[in-house]
Amino acid sequence: MGWKVQQVMIDDGFAINLCPLKVLAKLEMEQSKLAGSDMVLSAYDDSKKKVARDFKTIVKVGPIKTKVEFIVLDIPMVFPLLLCGV
Repeated sequence: MGWKVQQVMIDDGFAINLCPLKVLAKLEMEQSKLAGSDMVLSAYDDSKKKVARDFKTIVKVGPIKTKVEFIVLDIPMVFPLLLCGV
């Protein structure tokens, strides 16, 4: 199984990898691979966002493959995926 995402934003100031809820639906992720979460995140403006789900998947960028955990938030979609640059 694989999904090709045309654009992602990589930001070395991020501490987490984000996936908007609308993108998750397009990825057709198996429900068994999704975990529920009680986590609440604080944004830079001190607003709070409840994490909808989280999941782990393999991400391939060029020749590099790595396992990545994504936090799913119900947020407006600016980029399909937001990756921390760590």
